[in-house]
Amino acid sequence: ATAALVLGIPILDAVWVIGRRIATGQNPMQADRKHLHHRLLDAGLHPRTVVLTIYAIAAAFGTIALASGTAGKVYALEWLVGFMLIIGLGLYVVSRKQHEN
Repeated sequence: ATAALVLGIPILDAVWVIGRRIATGQNPMQADRKHLHHRLLDAGLHPRTVVLTIYAIAAAFGTIALASGTAGKVYALEWLVGFMLIIGLGLYVVSRKQHEN
């Protein structure tokens, strides 16, 4: 569970992107710019900011995993999934606004 929390962002990002590609009939192994770091860059964040943000989130959830027992890790994993959904929704809204302009 500790490793899943530390690596949660890239794991959830990969699952999300592959699932989206399959759902839209695309080849799941075909590259695109729909990964989290690409979307953050496209939203206008500096590359260093993107990397530090992802590192900070991974470090925070890793610290929670190390400091908590099994039940706390499960709870933290639920928070991580919710957090990723909120980030995804926010990036979707930003992307739609950019395309309107």
